[in-house]
Amino acid sequence: MVKKLFAFLLTLTMTSSSLVVADTEVNEYSADSNTIIENAWVQLDGSYDYPITALDSEWDALVSVEDMRSVTQIPNSILHKISTEELLELILDYSLLCDIHAYDSIEDGYYQIKNQFNGISEMLDREDSIVVLLNAYKAYNIPRQKILDYTSIMSGDDYIENYNNFIHNPENHELIYRDAAVYETIDILEMLLKDVLESKGSSNDMNRFAEAYAVKLEQKNKSTYYKTTNPVQVLQLIQEEEGQLYTALFEENSYAIETVNNNYVISTPGGNTATCIYDTNFEYADPSTYSSLIAKYHASQVSIASKTFNCHSFAWLQDLYPNTYQYLTLLSVGPFTSDPSYEKSSTAKIGWIVLYSQHSGIVTQTGMDYPYDTVNYPEAYIISKWGSEPIVAHYEKHNPYYSSGQNLKYYHLK
Repeated sequence: MVKKLFAFLLTLTMTSSSLVVADTEVNEYSADSNTIIENAWVQLDGSYDYPITALDSEWDALVSVEDMRSVTQIPNSILHKISTEELLELILDYSLLCDIHAYDSIEDGYYQIKNQFNGISEMLDREDSIVVLLNAYKAYNIPRQKILDYTSIMSGDDYIENYNNFIHNPENHELIYRDAAVYETIDILEMLLKDVLESKGSSNDMNRFAEAYAVKLEQKNKSTYYKTTNPVQVLQLIQEEEGQLYTALFEENSYAIETVNNNYVISTPGGNTATCIYDTNFEYADPSTYSSLIAKYHASQVSIASKTFNCHSFAWLQDLYPNTYQYLTLLSVGPFTSDPSYEKSSTAKIGWIVLYSQHSGIVTQTGMDYPYDTVNYPEAYIISKWGSEPIVAHYEKHNPYYSSGQNLKYYHLK
């Protein structure tokens, strides 16, 4: 714990824009900073592991999601010398791997992690990445039974309060993260394989993946983890040049969830047109997939929500289209932000829509102190829909969508 705390303080000193440190103090560590940081990652048996994880108390004191990302970046001195197998272990243990479920699709979530975590780009550059990933994918056996049963927690009139009490109890976090790790492991392995196979995979590699994927489909079909989750979602994303490689898999496995959806054109208050996807397949996300997200970001669930609408629909359409917004996925907010009917501000105001680079929410409070840190920089409190997951209340800088380089913008219908 002493080593982790030291690494935590040092990393914040060197990387966090939230703390002001004199140049002389930074330079004092600069000469051998790589060695110091690397030592914090070395375990007693010589293996490498994160100095701070979401299970450590130091995690709570991180001022923003940017600090969470900073302390989980693999130091370059380690990144380029470890084996590909060791690199994959660090990727699978990445505390923010949960972000893969924070967006409208697994693919969107993967590309966000790819842009934020240096372990992914290093894996894609490795010559033996396909072999290592395929071996790990084939070796991983999907458990048949979940660890946690949310049925009792999510029942009754007080289910939201009961759920939040359960999620906010640190004694439950290890089990929550272990359950979520099943989805996260399979999803990141499948998306990494999709990425490397499309860029440098041979026909033989593609066939080996198809065979392994067929085995995983059978495991998913027998597992309670996938009773409410579409097990072929990655297969549907993969496009093979000859167009025949996966035909048999689609014919032999009827796991795909049919969805009735069409393009749906709406109007902004000022008359701009916006395109949505209209979806009538009212389906709810499994708490096992998103509870890790809520716990790690110290957020709270406000209500369950179907997968038929996204964060932009929730923020921009619920007042304009109260009877239909829950069936609409708003593809772009550009028609709304360019509409002069909306007042624009760079300051958070209660009731206004907050726009991140790829996320929308509604400001419910301002000037709030994040209760887990000792610095207490005031920030707004937001309610928003997290991808295909539920409606969540969270701090403005403690969520998967925030980055310090963003200029958050706020909008309000005049």
